[in-house]
Amino acid sequence: MRNRQQSVSSASLLDSSESRRCPGALLQWNMGSFFDTYPLSLHSPGSPHNPGYCLSSVSEDGTNVHIRANRCKGEASSWGQPCIMCSGLSVFVDIVRDRAQHSVDRAKRLNNLLLSHSQLSARVDQSTKEQDKLRFTVCCILELLDDHS
Repeated sequence: MRNRQQSVSSASLLDSSESRRCPGALLQWNMGSFFDTYPLSLHSPGSPHNPGYCLSSVSEDGTNVHIRANRCKGEASSWGQPCIMCSGLSVFVDIVRDRAQHSVDRAKRLNNLLLSHSQLSARVDQSTKEQDKLRFTVCCILELLDDHS
């Protein structure tokens, strides 16, 4: 009987310590595939554009992302609620979300570190097309010069 009481009380302690642990904040990402549209390079070590939080987990469908403030101490503010640092991340998330929503044209002025995978891919495609046009122009000019010499 005593062992059973000990295991029950141990389970209660585990449950209460888990409920005091900060769960981080939930970021709902509804801008398409998280892996294509989220600027993951923001979280690169040494990035000067670190958003102030780290990614904890991403749901399979990429719509629910758990994040934790860089300053999170790991302890919930009240029973199971995110700490004050994690609760205040919405401003940083809004900035990241705004950058992710930029079209390629609007994103031209953004540093590559601030772009998502799809924005970077579009930027590369656009650069490739511009290079092809320039090559064609150079070829035409060289042909004209050849004809006149």
